[in-house]
Amino acid sequence: MENRFRLCRGWWVLLDSDVAFFFGLTTQALLERVHRHEPLAGELGFYVDGAELDHPHHGRCPHYAFTEHGVIAVGFMIGTKTAITRSVELIHAFRRVRRADTADETQVMEPREAESLA
Repeated sequence: MENRFRLCRGWWVLLDSDVAFFFGLTTQALLERVHRHEPLAGELGFYVDGAELDHPHHGRCPHYAFTEHGVIAVGFMIGTKTAITRSVELIHAFRRVRRADTADETQVMEPREAESLA
């Protein structure tokens, strides 16, 4: 799952199609649920296009990029025990991605800089 994460606008995100797949929904069904909770939509993530993702597979159509908090909220919007369990799994995946990203940064830093992060 970690290979699906993207760094976009300074946030680690998962695209709508990946989140929908993980929760066993179609992308359309997922976005309908999110838009029913419109006041929350801006807090859950943001729209991105293929150019911003720098990935030709995603073309020109916009995608909704879910932040970690967005994935948590989706699990509760769906409301099943399985969805909440999957949210927790995704939270752990977000944590692993952040740790790997931090590890990469500390490897290229001078030893004193890395020590100051500890």
